[in-house]
Amino acid sequence: MAKQLPKRDLENVGLGVTGACVALVTLVVAALIFMVAQKGLSAFLKDGVSVVEFFTGTKWDLANTAENGLPYTGALPLIVTSFAVMALSTLIALPIAIGSAIFAVEIQPKFGSKVFQPLIELLTGIPSVVFGLIGFHVVVGLMKSVFHASTGLGILPGAIVLAVMILPTMTTLSVDGLRAVPSSYRQGSLALGYTRWQTIWHVYLSPPCRRS
Repeated sequence: MAKQLPKRDLENVGLGVTGACVALVTLVVAALIFMVAQKGLSAFLKDGVSVVEFFTGTKWDLANTAENGLPYTGALPLIVTSFAVMALSTLIALPIAIGSAIFAVEIQPKFGSKVFQPLIELLTGIPSVVFGLIGFHVVVGLMKSVFHASTGLGILPGAIVLAVMILPTMTTLSVDGLRAVPSSYRQGSLALGYTRWQTIWHVYLSPPCRRS
């Protein structure tokens, strides 16, 4: 019969294995960052792309060359579009996420903890490529038919797809955040004579200065 290691030795073995795993993950992430940075900086250091032209230029066309013999690498429209899609998707998803979290925590807490939150957490595991594929075939096609556009591509369909993609994560974080609010706030609001909806507003949605 094999001799069992003492508890302290087992803890040391577990710490060693955990530390090795953390070190390996850190090394992999550092290697990925180095590879991406090397490929990205080579365009400026070796290929001669101007940093100012990259961030301020408005034309991106790698198939044709400009007067200096280099392709058009103005990334300003791409950068602005990315930030616009991010901001618009946040504006779409945030109210839905907060409303869903309030429903799961305050309106139907049993249904929220047993059914709603597990389903939402299950949606967070869907790969982003699935959302992109559905968005390209469904949302873009809908945009083409509604707005009679030639391609249907743009900021709005991208923001809708991104909002659907980030909604499960935002809802899960909102539910965890609302459940972390001390129950004394809710009880104090009800004790002061506020209604249920007034309590939800003052506890969760009102600014901190007014809440105090």
